[in-house]
Amino acid sequence: MHDDDSGETGRRMPGARRLITAAALLALAGVVLWTTVAYSTRDDTPAVAAEDTPAAVTGSIAMPVQLTTGEPASPGYPAAPAPSVSSGRPVPSPSASPPSSPSRKATATAPASSSPSPAKTTAAKTFKPVSVQAEAGSLSGGAAVVACGTCDGGARVRYVGRVEITVDVAVAGARTVTVSYEADGTRSLAMSVNGSSAGTVEVSGTSWTAPQTTAFTTVLPAGTVVLGFSAGTGNAPDLDRIDVR
Repeated sequence: MHDDDSGETGRRMPGARRLITAAALLALAGVVLWTTVAYSTRDDTPAVAAEDTPAAVTGSIAMPVQLTTGEPASPGYPAAPAPSVSSGRPVPSPSASPPSSPSRKATATAPASSSPSPAKTTAAKTFKPVSVQAEAGSLSGGAAVVACGTCDGGARVRYVGRVEITVDVAVAGARTVTVSYEADGTRSLAMSVNGSSAGTVEVSGTSWTAPQTTAFTTVLPAGTVVLGFSAGTGNAPDLDRIDVR
């Protein structure tokens, strides 16, 4: 009986081995198949830290995300393009330079006058009569001042060698020169304007206390004028006052 069991057992062993071998081959085939499938679907993209990429990753494909700063684009500046994400890191966008604006120079404009400036008016100059005491002039040639109760100003010039007075004439023109004097008898008086002779006149009087006048007309220039009086062909009268009108 023992020999029969051993023979039966010996016949069964090769069948069991075949089953075990087949099972092992199936298991190995399953492992190879799983490895192949797993390798074909594996994501070779390196892991990127969440804080280093703005891309939203679904599975193994990184989807580009447009970054916004929350501020509207300034007028005249181009909007920054969205970064392209291919490896999980944003590609820096080229810097955009702001367009240069033409410089503007401020121009100051004087306000226009609402009313025209009034025209300047020049007052017309007029000649004013001039009166000068003979004793106030320049005396020479022995002329001397003496008291005179009947003369204008209380004095007169006697022993006339030469007497010069200065007057200011506003407007040039023909003027009348009047000489007040005193004389006893006939006398001669020569006159000049700025050194040029204006003529000689003969005068007469009845007393050294009786005032007399003589006049002549001459052209006087505008400005300062020097009138000169001296003895003519004979002795000169005593001079009191000269008026120019």
